Amino acid sequence: MLDLWHMARGGSRPGFGDIASLPGRYVFAVELDDADADVVGSLLEDTLHRRRLCGEGSQDVTGFIRAVSRAGFAGPWGVEILSDDFRRLSLPDQVTRSYETTAAALRRAL
Repeated sequence: MLDLWHMARGGSRPGFGDIASLPGRYVFAVELDDADADVVGSLLEDTLHRRRLCGEGSQDVTGFIRAVSRAGFAGPWGVEILSDDFRRLSLPDQVTRSYETTAAALRRAL
């Protein structure tokens, strides 16, 4: 399972070339989101309150999607958003915004 948030905030920071070279059979799901360039507050606070939808942060979402695709992964693509701003939205708005931003990121990358 690959998760862009953990790639952006994790200590290992493998490059997209490393991701692209993974045997696709080992990647069974991917979670997409975005993040600010730097951690805001503590890492825990940033993780639980400040995730962003695809394209609304500073991460290379397109590069991540392309690398995962080069590894042979074809889906499913999930969205994981833990955000105070997102929680304030109605459920229909959450679904719509998640779909629109993720679909746009997938279109740009694929």
